[in-house]
Amino acid sequence: MRSPLLFTICLAVSLLTGVLLGAVLFQYSFSAEQRSIATLYRAITQINRHYVAPMDHAALTNKAIDGLLTQLDADSMLLDQLAYESYLAQSRGHYGGVGLRLQQRAKGIFVESVVPTSPAAKAKINSGDQLIEVDSLAVAGQSFNQLLERLRGPVGSKVTLATISPAATQAAHSTLTRAAIAIQSVSHRELEHAIGLLRIKEFSYGTAEHAAAALADLQKSEMAGLIIDLRNNPGGLLTEAIAVADLFVDQGQLLVTRGGGPENVSHPHQNHEFVAQSGDILAGKPIAVLVNGASASAAEVVATALQRNERATLIGTRTFGKGSVQTLLPPFDEQRRLKLTTAYYLDKNGERIHNRGILPDIVTDGDDARTLAAAVTLLTEAR
Repeated sequence: MRSPLLFTICLAVSLLTGVLLGAVLFQYSFSAEQRSIATLYRAITQINRHYVAPMDHAALTNKAIDGLLTQLDADSMLLDQLAYESYLAQSRGHYGGVGLRLQQRAKGIFVESVVPTSPAAKAKINSGDQLIEVDSLAVAGQSFNQLLERLRGPVGSKVTLATISPAATQAAHSTLTRAAIAIQSVSHRELEHAIGLLRIKEFSYGTAEHAAAALADLQKSEMAGLIIDLRNNPGGLLTEAIAVADLFVDQGQLLVTRGGGPENVSHPHQNHEFVAQSGDILAGKPIAVLVNGASASAAEVVATALQRNERATLIGTRTFGKGSVQTLLPPFDEQRRLKLTTAYYLDKNGERIHNRGILPDIVTDGDDARTLAAAVTLLTEAR
């Protein structure tokens, strides 16, 4: 009969061996992602047990998520329910805001136009005024899209602006209450020499449909050529941008490529080529596209789609260079979801637009009137 002591020793050795083997297997059988999560959990547990003061777990979790996002890019962000609803409203062409249409110039951000009866109009902010601060934060150093985000917000919330008019020597401060602002994303008119002008302010739901209707109206008067004005267009919905570009390109032609590039090879499912489906609504009539340093995102998609197919001549200054794709992910709790960068737009050479922009075929000094005149001259001579 075996000694009870010997049996106990053998059992202890077996258990110890199992524990050590389990630790080794755990180290190598789990993915790097799982091991990182386990490490984060251990850190939170130690903070909870040993920190000098009790912790607010919800606040700590929010800080941890913010820390993760700061390691990504400026366009990936956490949206609470209020921010999500504001994002949806903006995509539909109406949002909480003050009614300013802004223009980025070499000397700063200026008011291009003011929506009638809007909070900005009631505060007597006028076209040509320069925007200096938003909620005491200097405009200088902020990207155009960041600035737009700061101006927009829930209806009824307040924002304080500092502006200065051309004739003034000091800035005027106005506290505005955001109201529901409706955007007419498309406008059109006929210029001299039977040239049509199609102005697209942003890409929201219905923009492509409104653009097609505007083109039908312009073609009633034997339009000889078209100017598409994308200056100061901050972007919007990729689906609408693709649909607008599709109006002018022959069926089967490549419009734009969405991909990750060398840094995103682990996610090939994000790569996609968008191909024209409907054919050229203008049947080859010449097109000029106006762009500037505030033409961004979906506006750059349209510009590069027409440029890569030699369907239009780009005129103006280099575009903003916001060539990343953001995807709204399903909510991970009752109130929050991520808007995450998932891919990049690529130009005709397969290179990223992001942080680089698109160089026009004809570079101008950025003056609005001279840029428009150059486009009219180009299309008139092309006939």
